Amino acid sequence: MKPEELTSGKIGSNQYLTYRIRSALCPVEIFGLSTYSEEEFQWAIKQITQAYEDYDLRFFRNQLEGLKKLSLSDPTISRDPRLFLSRAYDFLWRTSGILPFQNDTISIAKRIWAIVRLTQRLPGLPLPDYKPDFERKIQLEIDRLPEQKWSRHCKALGLEFSKAKRGPKPKRK
Repeated sequence: MKPEELTSGKIGSNQYLTYRIRSALCPVEIFGLSTYSEEEFQWAIKQITQAYEDYDLRFFRNQLEGLKKLSLSDPTISRDPRLFLSRAYDFLWRTSGILPFQNDTISIAKRIWAIVRLTQRLPGLPLPDYKPDFERKIQLEIDRLPEQKWSRHCKALGLEFSKAKRGPKPKRK
């Protein structure tokens, strides 16, 4: 499974069609850039209009099924650790331009997951500096996270990582 399929679904699936329609009708703003596309908006309206004209109940049943699957991929609702792992990996890879280390990715994924559990919102990346009392809550929440086989999740998502150099670690000053 590709990481983006966690949120959008596989191309051709009910979840993917619903994702496209929802994205066209409910654009978001990321880092000051809007995802709005007039072409996608018109396409989505045409899909819905055609379904109404044709009394296409199957279309609406498929949309219902797609919405249910999409809601499960919403990090504030879902507790699927792959969502957080994918987000952490993507962030580290985009910001550094090289493959991240597995331990760094898992650490950030746990931190994002803990913050979502505490705030019910997905934090922006890079993660902000929090006040010491909230940092303590984050650490406690990380300790409460369900045990995971992170390497299994990484493999299922097809994530590749940088290899750590063998031998003794350099001493920190």
